[in-house]
Formats: sequence, structure tokens, C-alpha cells
Amino acid sequence: MMAVAVLGAASASAQKLSTGFAGGTNTSSFSGDLGDEVKSTGGLQLSAVFDYALNESFSVTPELFVFEGGAKPKNGGGTLTLTYMRLPINATYKFAIKGLNPDSRVLAFAGPYVGYGLLTSEDKPIAFGSGNIFNPWDFGLNIGVGQQIGEAFYKFQYSHGLTNVQYNKDGGNMSFSFTVGHFFY
Repeated sequence: MMAVAVLGAASASAQKLSTGFAGGTNTSSFSGDLGDEVKSTGGLQLSAVFDYALNESFSVTPELFVFEGGAKPKNGGGTLTLTYMRLPINATYKFAIKGLNPDSRVLAFAGPYVGYGLLTSEDKPIAFGSGNIFNPWDFGLNIGVGQQIGEAFYKFQYSHGLTNVQYNKDGGNMSFSFTVGHFFY
């Protein structure tokens, strides 16, 4: 029991929660059959980031952000913008590279995300889709790399939705993102 108590105390002292903000851009489109009909478009994202360090190398990193996705039809027409509130929960591995700034860490991360549609550029922008065309739920996976230098960080990320964007067509959200942020300890 004493060993468990000592290990628990040591583990609790090693854990640290950092919070911060990030913003960036993304290029998004759709996958599957729906992806054959569209081409990618740009969007913005803004987030609150939480980093729960389990030790010096591993952390759990949830991020709550507003994500502007969508696509453009290949046959012309306006851009379809779908705005989501997303919550990815990433497992993050941080490691130093010899010869770089000692405060610098390379980040490699992956994990699932869940999102819910807030609005769309369709006829009824208050509801998510007109006539119940669009699925408001968005579940998917993401993977990425980045660098943290002190409290500042940047990252590149790929996200791939596993749920259909439209109820009647096969195809989920997919995006490439670049974000820059800062932690406040």
C-alpha cells in the first residue's frame, strides 16, 4: 500500500494542466461519393487548447474549437460553408531533437474528434441545413505534427470524418489545418 501511495503521489506531481488559445486556417472538402462532386475550399478555426501532461513526453490534449469547413461544387456555384463546434481529444508525444533550442519540443499527435454543426451557408443559416439535408453530427479521426517552443506552438493536422455530411450521400468531412497558438501556464 505504501508503494502505491508513493507512486500515486509522484504521478500526481508530474501531471500538469496548461491552457491556451490557437487560431489558424484550413483547406476542407468531402470524401466518398460526395467528394467526387466538389473541390476544396478554405476556412478558419479558433480554439481553446488544454494540455494535460502525464509526464515530460506524453500528454492528453483536448481542444474545443469552432471550425469552418465545406467545399465548392465542381460544376460551379457558390461555396458551401459548414461551421462546426469540434472537440478532438489527442494523445500527444513530445520529444526534443538534439541541436535545437532546449525549450523546443516536436509534437506528434493523434486521436478522435466529435463535432456538432452550428450553421451552414444554406438558405436557413440559423439551422444546420435546410430541409434536414445535412447531418449535424461529425465524428472522425485526426493526426498531426507540430513544434512547441516555450509556451508558443504551431501544428499541421489532417482530419477525416467518419460520418456522412449529408444523410442521403456517402462522404464525410476532411481537412488539412495549420494553427498557431500560445499556452498560458
